[in-house]
Amino acid sequence: MLQTYEQHSRRKLIATILTVLVIAGVVVLTDHFKSERAESAAHLASVVSPAGTTTSNVTTTPDTQTGNTNTAATSATSSGNYKDGTYTTTSSYFVPSGNESIRVSVTLKDGTVSDVAIQNSESDQDSAAFQEDFAANYKSHVVGKKISGLQLNIIAGASETTSGFNEALNQIASKARA
Repeated sequence: MLQTYEQHSRRKLIATILTVLVIAGVVVLTDHFKSERAESAAHLASVVSPAGTTTSNVTTTPDTQTGNTNTAATSATSSGNYKDGTYTTTSSYFVPSGNESIRVSVTLKDGTVSDVAIQNSESDQDSAAFQEDFAANYKSHVVGKKISGLQLNIIAGASETTSGFNEALNQIASKARA
């Protein structure tokens, strides 16, 4: 009987140690992937085409959902193929913890972005950190650029937020076409 008790205790101890090791491994891998993602984002700079527009290396996964709220306030003036005015849309996108959204307002003048503002959903703590980093860094890549074909690379490691922003830009460009 004593031998059975010792064997049972030993099995519990081994199972506990294995569980702790598996959890530690998952944490280490998660941190590794997050740092790898941040490093690769830091190496990606916005690519400017000869026409002065920013292009994207971001690919949208099948899980990405596009926004469904579009509003626009336009003026009578237009330049090229785009009407001047302020356009607002909301784009939804998928992150590991669920869906997030980004509300984007773009003011166009002569086909060029003269102002831009965003509002993130920030429903998840991890996503909120990426969204806030994106919000602190995106504007200089957009203001002063032509809306035609404007797309961003990953900004501040926020690949999903950047993808949602790019989708919103596409919606706004379509809405603003003269």
